[in-house]
Amino acid sequence: MTVGAKLVGASPSLEPWYLRTHRTSAAMYQVLLGFAFLGSAFAGPLSHLHIGVMSGQGLLTVLLAMSSFALLVGSWHLRAPVEGYLRPLAAFTVWVVASLSWSPAWRTGSQNVLVWATFVALLLVSVRFARVSRDSIRLVARLLVVSSGVAAVLYAISLASSGMGSDAVWGNRTFAQFALLGLSWFLAGWRCRCRHSLLAAIVMAALIALSLSRTAFAAAVVLFFLAPFVGATWKRRALMAPAAVICLAFLVMGVLRFVEPLSERFGGDQPVQGILDGSSGAYTSGRVVMWTEVWQSAAEAPWIGKGAGSASSHLAEIFDNITHPHNDYLRILHDYGVVGLLVFLYGSLRAGRLSWLSWTQAETLLERRLSLTAFLALSAIAMMMVTDNTFVYVFVMAPVAILLGTTLGRAGGPDNIWRSVASGRTAR
Repeated sequence: MTVGAKLVGASPSLEPWYLRTHRTSAAMYQVLLGFAFLGSAFAGPLSHLHIGVMSGQGLLTVLLAMSSFALLVGSWHLRAPVEGYLRPLAAFTVWVVASLSWSPAWRTGSQNVLVWATFVALLLVSVRFARVSRDSIRLVARLLVVSSGVAAVLYAISLASSGMGSDAVWGNRTFAQFALLGLSWFLAGWRCRCRHSLLAAIVMAALIALSLSRTAFAAAVVLFFLAPFVGATWKRRALMAPAAVICLAFLVMGVLRFVEPLSERFGGDQPVQGILDGSSGAYTSGRVVMWTEVWQSAAEAPWIGKGAGSASSHLAEIFDNITHPHNDYLRILHDYGVVGLLVFLYGSLRAGRLSWLSWTQAETLLERRLSLTAFLALSAIAMMMVTDNTFVYVFVMAPVAILLGTTLGRAGGPDNIWRSVASGRTAR
């Protein structure tokens, strides 16, 4: 056994011991995975379901939170060294919870806190169980494919019943954000030369375009550009870049020309002016006006913020039927201040770097594909947070936490990844 394996805890020796002595926990984790992925796939229909004062999505959040917290405590003895590199995210969680003490919107803030705490709990639990279960990576991959397919079919039904931009079954923007996870998986398969992956990626991208979600479509285009260049040599990048840029430019212009509603959402013939002055009406929703309000309010408590949920509360007092800032970076700045935003960004960058290292060090095709999926999914979330509310959507955050945690816990051989982290070098 290598020194690195001793430090991390070698999976071959942990697996039979843990699975023999903790069968209930292992079964609970498998059930949790099913809830996270399949529940997220049905997030659209669940939003129309209400049990008392709680929506179906709210019930899903509570179930995921309770299960992940229980498993987090129950798997405490499986703590892994990689968790040390995730401490900034844990520190941000502590700050988020503490902000409830000075928040004027305790109820809304509690919902936001619960989503983020569930994300971190699922991340750590997935790291631990991926180390002791060889089958976890295959199960996660299978559930991601199935849930993406279910969501795609449900939204196709919605499109057939109500046309482009439909929210009859799935909300168009919320579907597009979840679909980006499936797109990341298929693009990772394309990069790993898996059959039919490119065709599946094109189908997912087409559904995102038909949802008329501007930011999601832009993120999809960036992912198509990013995936082929991951891990490529500088020579290959230089040769491929011009052709890729030209092809993507023609693709975007073609979609915007022939999908007129999507073009209108970008502001028609004057997209920049339409977005800035809100003249594109319902399509742009005057986001810059909302952002200005949130920014001015955040300036009143710049360092520690006004507490969890305060951005939503502030907007609800000013605008009718608007309770989200549609910019999660501004939300974090307003609610948790400069301190919270810096810790969040630092932790997110560290997590992204770890997923990248997992990709470069992965030994099997499935590990490489899942690692790249996690990296692309994190990139997509980072882009979506600029104009949307991904940070408080459990049906996006929960699957991403599992993808990232499974990647860090399993991909590439633990001693290789942690040696790369310690040396600060990325494998070529």
